[in-house]
Amino acid sequence: MLTILLALVGINSASAQTVAQNFNMTSCAGPSYELFDHLDQEKVVIIEFFMLNCSSCIVAGNKLNPLYNTLNQQYPGRVEFWQMGYTNSYNCMDLTTWQSSHGYNSVMFDSGAAQVAYYGGFGMPTVAVLAGSSHQVLFKRVGFQSNDSTLIGTAARGFLNTTTGIQNVNGATKITLYPNPAHAELMVQLMTEQKKCFFSSC
Repeated sequence: MLTILLALVGINSASAQTVAQNFNMTSCAGPSYELFDHLDQEKVVIIEFFMLNCSSCIVAGNKLNPLYNTLNQQYPGRVEFWQMGYTNSYNCMDLTTWQSSHGYNSVMFDSGAAQVAYYGGFGMPTVAVLAGSSHQVLFKRVGFQSNDSTLIGTAARGFLNTTTGIQNVNGATKITLYPNPAHAELMVQLMTEQKKCFFSSC
């Protein structure tokens, strides 16, 4: 699986960014989002930078939105789909109208000039797929090609299948792996013990 991921990253460009650029922005719906906060939870964040009058941006969104829905069903709470206007001159009213008219269930942002420049410039759409606490770029492309959603899905699943998303296991006293030897499937059983806590002694 690692070989597949490396190959997919290499497809995009030898000069592609390999580390995500952090940002903290207020979404058009109101809440603020810091990218690294989400990635540090071992999530995948798919970002489409777009122009309002760009037909290929709609094509990309029409591919990315169902891909996000599928991934979110397979890996609940571990995948996010963000869309961002490529220029700082867009306003949220126009962007959310565009979003709802195409049925995208994304998080929308209105000022993406600095971010889109970081991921390759102003060819629209620009798509970046970012993942994990190492803030890696799984995929980056200026423009959108017909097989990109397949490549993105493969890269995202490759990452999500190799990370558990479990931050910690409190009170674990016994771990059992079975069957032994394992051939096609390995089961992990965690036995925990409840602790009594007094004040701050836990």
